[in-house]
Amino acid sequence: MWTGEQVGKDNHAVIISSCINKSNNVFDLETQKCLRKFRDNLSEKLVTDVLNSIKNPKLGVEFFMWTGQQVGYSHSYKVYDVLLDVMGCGNSG
Repeated sequence: MWTGEQVGKDNHAVIISSCINKSNNVFDLETQKCLRKFRDNLSEKLVTDVLNSIKNPKLGVEFFMWTGQQVGYSHSYKVYDVLLDVMGCGNSG
């Protein structure tokens, strides 16, 4: 069973992905303004969920770079693996 907190965090991934996907393929100040609202909630799960939901690999890399610069958050090996998959470099075998 999901708690309200889990539902809220999953919703964060949907909102962040939506901000990025509707950005006309540009990671601009407006996109970053939207993301700033969520920087205190960054976690491995949130970042991987967002990366898996971003349609444009270039924007996925931009999001990855932005999250890596946020105080209090650092990428895990799993996040790097998901980034490689998003870029099409994942292991397909």
